[in-house]
Amino acid sequence: MAKLNLFPLSVVAYPTKIIPLHIFEERYKILISECIKNQKEFGIIYENTSGLAKIGCTVSIKELITQYHDGRMDI
Repeated sequence: MAKLNLFPLSVVAYPTKIIPLHIFEERYKILISECIKNQKEFGIIYENTSGLAKIGCTVSIKELITQYHDGRMDI
């Protein structure tokens, strides 16, 4: 069984919706870098003040827009 990396966010991804993200936390820089390198999808799970939702969705990275010197990135 393949492992799916999860990224908790307060956004909902719909089919064909483009979600621009600025990646700055170390753990998510690693997660996204791994997904780019291996052309893998990752999961977005909805998170709000009540906690994590029970469902989420998979997303793919269409473009690495900017890679900053400190590892942050815009995708």
